[in-house]
Amino acid sequence: MPRYFKGETKVLQALFIVLVPAGILYLSRRNKFIGLVGPILLSYIAGILIGNLGLELNEGISMQISEIAVPVAIPFILYSVDIKKWLKMTNKTIKSFMLVITSAIISSVAAALLLGDTVPEAAKISGMLAGCYTGGTPNLVSVGLAARINNDTLVLVNGADIVVGGLYFLFIIGVAPALTKKILPQYIKEQESTQSAVAAERKKNVWDIVIAFSVMILIVGVSALIPILLFGEIQIAIFFLILTALSIGASMFARIREIPDTYSIGLYFIMVFSVAMGSMANFSTIFTKSSANILIYTFVVVFLAVFIHMLFSWLFRIDSHTYIITSVAGIFGPAFVPPVAEAIRNRDVVLAGITSGLVGYAVGNYIGLLVVWILNLLM
Repeated sequence: MPRYFKGETKVLQALFIVLVPAGILYLSRRNKFIGLVGPILLSYIAGILIGNLGLELNEGISMQISEIAVPVAIPFILYSVDIKKWLKMTNKTIKSFMLVITSAIISSVAAALLLGDTVPEAAKISGMLAGCYTGGTPNLVSVGLAARINNDTLVLVNGADIVVGGLYFLFIIGVAPALTKKILPQYIKEQESTQSAVAAERKKNVWDIVIAFSVMILIVGVSALIPILLFGEIQIAIFFLILTALSIGASMFARIREIPDTYSIGLYFIMVFSVAMGSMANFSTIFTKSSANILIYTFVVVFLAVFIHMLFSWLFRIDSHTYIITSVAGIFGPAFVPPVAEAIRNRDVVLAGITSGLVGYAVGNYIGLLVVWILNLLM
């Protein structure tokens, strides 16, 4: 193939990865079923489809885009975190989300100790899953990159998370509401002081976008510069820890925190990452013994975490709706909170769930890398 055709193919591949999420978002806003399936899952499926059509895709292009998308996404996602507001929430919300984090740590460590011989890089996979089920997909990827996990394993874990996450979502909107009512106390509405503190909606302008992107570039640049000055190279783990800390720091400024739709921008870049990752997932590697073991491993981590969280909630008298919404906030992130609140017919828990999910994004990288460190000591 002539060189210029190869160059055009790379450009088309990059454009596909970057622009397909826009089409998915357009359809998800106009079709209720597509919106329920979730834009991240659809992005991953789109990537898998294009990656298995027999086209000559450049894996390097997909990998470069995926590695850029995550550091860009994290500041936008964390801009809207309001730690002070979350700390003012009812004790049961904070307590339940702390139990979500504790359960994720216990289940991921236990899975590595019990099933570590069945999967490659078990400590790193457990760290990724602990970060993911405290925060979300951005944390799964950040921890994986920081721990320098093999690219093929990263793709398989990401795919397993989507499959198992789908099963858990069916459980949470189907079985969980009736099951938890029999085990946990009934939800009692409490007046939350944070409701009056919600910032009024305002339309974004050009300066908002300029400020948001400028701060993101500054955060990414400083996060890369500090380890270079200290160690002579970009230490990926330190890069992501600094990136997370600076992003949380930026959220402390109301001018940045109140910029509309920053979470949506961050979600878009995560969708870009998902398309890029999916394009590298070849069917010949998906349906292997290794991928099946990773799928089982992920299933064990998720449902063991859910069980431990339910046990803790029973011990600490957390009500069923708070249990469900904080579990969803940890395992899926803020985006799934509103539809689950509709499923349990309780819109009063939406604010608590979304805020908890955003806090999960903020601490997920630290939790994930903590689990990797613990398992490196134990294994």
